[in-house]
Amino acid sequence: MHLATGEFERMVRDLENARKRLRDQLSKLDEEEKDARQEIEQELRILQGRLQSLSRTTALEILTDRRNCLKRVGWLGILRREQRRRNRLCIAG
Repeated sequence: MHLATGEFERMVRDLENARKRLRDQLSKLDEEEKDARQEIEQELRILQGRLQSLSRTTALEILTDRRNCLKRVGWLGILRREQRRRNRLCIAG
């Protein structure tokens, strides 16, 4: 899990750095450089979409992990109750 978190943070950082570089390039363009401006703006939209997609994927993974943990906790509770029942039967029997 820790490795996946580090990989996620690295990907977000790389995307954010790429966006920063593109915004910097965009700010240095002259008004006459419309083609370059359009290309950079398109790349910025692509990077924004990738960041949003990455965030949605991570949120889904977190929810899935949480659901799996809750299932495990539920199973542990069932096992604990079963063990208590067996212990009572052993004591009574």
